[in-house]
Amino acid sequence: MSAAVVAAYCAQPADARADHGRASVFARRLLDETGAAGLEVPWGSDYIADPARLEAELGLAGTHVLTLVPVTMQRGAGFGVASLDPRCRAAALTLARDARDAVERIVNRGAAGSVAAVHLPSAPRTDPTRLPAHHLALVESLSEIASWDWHGARVMIEHCDSSSGARPQKGFLPLPLELAALTTATGPTPLGIAINWGRSAIETQRPDGPLLHLAAAVASGLPVGLGISGAGPSATPLGDAWSDSHLPVLSPVSAAAGFGASLLTPARLAAFCAAAPPTAPVTVKIAAATDPLALVADSFAAAEHARTATLVA
Repeated sequence: MSAAVVAAYCAQPADARADHGRASVFARRLLDETGAAGLEVPWGSDYIADPARLEAELGLAGTHVLTLVPVTMQRGAGFGVASLDPRCRAAALTLARDARDAVERIVNRGAAGSVAAVHLPSAPRTDPTRLPAHHLALVESLSEIASWDWHGARVMIEHCDSSSGARPQKGFLPLPLELAALTTATGPTPLGIAINWGRSAIETQRPDGPLLHLAAAVASGLPVGLGISGAGPSATPLGDAWSDSHLPVLSPVSAAAGFGASLLTPARLAAFCAAAPPTAPVTVKIAAATDPLALVADSFAAAEHARTATLVA
């Protein structure tokens, strides 16, 4: 079984978003098609029609990741663990606590499945003139989060494009401040950083930008995770240039589907995986306008090839 997990929700058909049964069938088909170790689940977001049933599925065999990025975006301006509004920051901490409680319920049921990590962003969109204050808010939030018992799940900041980027999509904290907060926060739970290729490319608008971010993450000494999404300087069926739309890895299959603008080539993917620690967990997060099973499976296979080549080397 693969060590990588797959974000089925990014590629699920529109009719599956409001129908848990359809979403579940699609996720299971994608797991079968790719051989992924488990799912990245958008905890608390409206991608989930029935959280109770989804939580039961997480108890099935597999190693899963909960992401709080989608629900953070859906909660709107001001919401996040780095918020300067005490009420918004408290609400974000409550959401994180809910995710922790779900992990505990899964563990207490003695289920075959497990949650390896919980990803959260350094939201909200930051005021560039008040970055030190956002940083301090993040340190306080992470210290509280790290004081909770996560039952073996690692809490990771998933770096999204920051307010220092050329054309911010999300505009969260810059990577150096995230790394500083993660290393400053106190608590028994291990904290880490996840670098998504596409989101770092969006921020830097350079194909070597993800490698620069990954190098900084590795140098911090923190546990590092990898996110596999593409991005590019031209519009695609999923959105405008440099949009955070999780483009596929560039291949004949994805180019034929209209994603020739993706800058995430197999060579760049290989370099990205090679620059990470060999044990870094990998999440493949690909969206698709049509034929999602084929497109996600194609990118997943490319990611697995890059990851396993790194392990062999």
